[in-house]
Amino acid sequence: MMASQASLLSGMGFDQGDQFRLTARLKRTLALSLVIHVVVLLVVAGLRLPQQG
Repeated sequence: MMASQASLLSGMGFDQGDQFRLTARLKRTLALSLVIHVVVLLVVAGLRLPQQG
């Protein structure tokens, strides 16, 4: 699967630098998504806890 994706990317004109930037952007987006989810989870937990107490 990965080999076919790599050959597809190289066939579309992606060079190593483009692939590196794409990977870096993907990692940054994933990290940002994780942070947003954690913040939302903390806010929801903070809103729910006082109601139970």
